[in-house]
Amino acid sequence: MNPMTSKSAGESGGKSGGNSGGAIRLVAAIAMTAWLGCAEPPAKTSRPQPIAPVRTAVRDEETRFFAQTVADLAAPTMEGRGPGTAGLDRARDYLVDRFGELALEPAFRVDGQPSFTQPFTAVTGVQAKHQTLEMLDPQGRVLTPAKQGEHFNALGFSASGAFVGPVAFVGYGIVDEKHGYDSYAQADPEALRGRVAIAFRFEPQDPTGKSLWAGREGRLGPWTEAASLVNKARWAAQRGAAALLVVDPPVQDHGDLKSTRYSFDAAPASIPVIHIRSGLFRAILAQAGRDPQSTLEAYQEQANRGGGSVDPVDGAVLRGRVEIETQTATLANVGGLVRGSGSLADQIVVVGAHYDHLGFGDADRLGPENVIYPGADDNASGTAGLLLLARRAVERSDRLADTPPGHQRGAAARTPVEDRRTILFVAFSGEERGLLGSSYLVKHEDQLNLDERSTVAMINLDMIGRMRGDRLFALGVGSGDLWERWLAEAAAETSLSLSRDPVAFGASDQLPFYNDKIPVLHLFTGVHDDYHRPTDTPEKINAEGGGRVVQLVDALLQRACTGSEPIAFVPDATAVDPHGLGMAAGAGGPTTAYLGVVPDYATLYGNDGCAIAGVSPGSPAQAAGLQAGDVILKWNQTEVGNVYGLSAALRTSSPGDPVTLTVRRGDQTLELQAALGRR
Repeated sequence: MNPMTSKSAGESGGKSGGNSGGAIRLVAAIAMTAWLGCAEPPAKTSRPQPIAPVRTAVRDEETRFFAQTVADLAAPTMEGRGPGTAGLDRARDYLVDRFGELALEPAFRVDGQPSFTQPFTAVTGVQAKHQTLEMLDPQGRVLTPAKQGEHFNALGFSASGAFVGPVAFVGYGIVDEKHGYDSYAQADPEALRGRVAIAFRFEPQDPTGKSLWAGREGRLGPWTEAASLVNKARWAAQRGAAALLVVDPPVQDHGDLKSTRYSFDAAPASIPVIHIRSGLFRAILAQAGRDPQSTLEAYQEQANRGGGSVDPVDGAVLRGRVEIETQTATLANVGGLVRGSGSLADQIVVVGAHYDHLGFGDADRLGPENVIYPGADDNASGTAGLLLLARRAVERSDRLADTPPGHQRGAAARTPVEDRRTILFVAFSGEERGLLGSSYLVKHEDQLNLDERSTVAMINLDMIGRMRGDRLFALGVGSGDLWERWLAEAAAETSLSLSRDPVAFGASDQLPFYNDKIPVLHLFTGVHDDYHRPTDTPEKINAEGGGRVVQLVDALLQRACTGSEPIAFVPDATAVDPHGLGMAAGAGGPTTAYLGVVPDYATLYGNDGCAIAGVSPGSPAQAAGLQAGDVILKWNQTEVGNVYGLSAALRTSSPGDPVTLTVRRGDQTLELQAALGRR
């Protein structure tokens, strides 16, 4: 599960919270649970449902099947199913074998041949091909050639390039209107121009090293988003810094250097960013004629107290160079079909679950590095549910194939059994790296092994293995006009207690389908302390509860596949996109600034701009003239490489700010003026 409702509570290199460095998001998942715990919306008026599905109980054998599948996918040999690992390839092959054993039809065509896999290329990480850092005297002579890994290490979101310049200390390097804090408030606008900025990691804290802000915001993690190193690099670059060096403050000086691999972020900085040890910083201060100990103590006291200014550390000049190389891998969705028949056969109901996880701990981890993150609940459980649903569907299809044409099941049935929709069961890859597999499928439906196709609904299973009592959460109920009724009926049949939320946003694999105007549901059993940690292991799975989720989804599938009319898409005017770009006012999120666009998640990564899938009515984006299909290239003078770049630019802005957006529209390049709103 990848709930990217914000770039996280964390001083990370980007998305994750706590001590990790890439995408986040335990806090976002908790926030999602809070949404789901709200009062249930009133039922919508729905047209009659023509089919009364057959009630099917959970069998003991299905519970064993569910538990065994989770154990298989979360086994050590699967290496946490991280992108680029041999374990993820083993999981792919495991699923291909299971789909074949279930007698599903291959879902894709690859090179003209039927295939269970849909391969695609994705960014899996970065490595530093080259990194140097030297201290020079005022005449340009090398005084101290620092050693990589001993004195410094380039961060994974660093820009590639060379730099040289005098040093300036900038405190925590934070600009945060919410907390009334600005490290540059008393500085001349040109004070940092051409200098190498050095900033403390983290944020204002008490003498014990505890954040002064995180508890106040109710954060589960130790730091707020203000501590993000990505944001610090952006704020320094906006003020003309040649590079940013970050150093642990005295109270947090544990001696560890952040790694390049685990500080990868999809929104790269525009300047080199390097983590240095405090010993190197002390040498820099000494070269400038400062007493290191007393200077560091004064720096921390002033930074914790608030505000600050740029302190030129003249007498010390730094020179360095960083070359970051992006690593890619071929990932694959795994899919199988249960073909429909009759007049509804070319309509598709998608059932999805992602099968990837964090491997040995990628940027989203909330625990230590270089250990296996099994991902039993996230999301071996959803994948097990997917397989179990596929098995049920095949069995039902086999039974119906033996039924004489025109025969009707049950007194309430009004539709011949030969009229039913096709079901696409698909296990997505790359979800943890930004919904890559589901986004790819939505953009490449022409690769499906179907001559005619029209996707009418999507049900997503993500983290369904930790049911407590009989509680189940359903997200996206408001995206389709029949979900509310169907869920109420299915919940009654399965004796489950449903918390229903109309909002379809929440960054799991239903999101690209929702953005493609398809009714979606996301089912899960709630977050827990093992989320994105090595402790998400198979023995903690409630397999019987997972089977009950399957029972409910099976009841939904029977309705979705046999109704005479498909469920109709209902756009959600209150939705919030998970990167804070703001579909509508009043929905909350990590920032109060509001633009009002739906990003195209095909541009989640890369450096070609952030494409726009939709514009919210009445939003600042619409007033500025933004249109679906536009690609935002610049936010004022800052390059926008992708969705994360636009999200980061918004998070560092305030309501009412005027913004010049450089936009590519077809063959034209436009400049549009927007005034950010408040949400």
